[in-house]
Amino acid sequence: MNIYEKLSLRYERPMPKKEEVQSYELNDMSLEDIDKIRTPLNYLYKISIEENNKYSKRYKATPIKFNPNLIMTMLRMGTVLILTIQPNIIIGFVFINPKYTKDGKKYAKLYDLIIHPKYRGQGYGTLFMNEIVKKAKKQGITFLDLDVWDNNLKAKSMYAKHNFQTRMNSMRKYIG
Repeated sequence: MNIYEKLSLRYERPMPKKEEVQSYELNDMSLEDIDKIRTPLNYLYKISIEENNKYSKRYKATPIKFNPNLIMTMLRMGTVLILTIQPNIIIGFVFINPKYTKDGKKYAKLYDLIIHPKYRGQGYGTLFMNEIVKKAKKQGITFLDLDVWDNNLKAKSMYAKHNFQTRMNSMRKYIG
């Protein structure tokens, strides 16, 4: 199959309109509703772990399973935001964990920010990032932090596009 055939196949299935994109805070959902979306959340999180393992040279994470206790713990610690396309197709996930600096400024650490690979490069990451910023501002958060593997160039490019700045590099020496 040549590149033109591949491109034509891509456009055979209609892509959802960006107006159909919704974001939801799991914090606002009932436990019954959260339980209904555990399977797609587990699938998306598994993709995230597989990608992290691809970029990590030695560290290999094992996907956790979202269960009611884990979700409740996350909700007590911060905000879980999902991005969906109607009807109820989860394409994005992030855990927003608010913290405070030593001088009392409120900020948030973003964990496991992911857009499903099928929906990347189409503007959904930008929509999701804008929604994350909007929610963070409502909570009085002054800045966002996240970690990204140094060799994950696509993610680094997307974060740079949204004005994230590298402020330090983490280094490690294996001794045994």
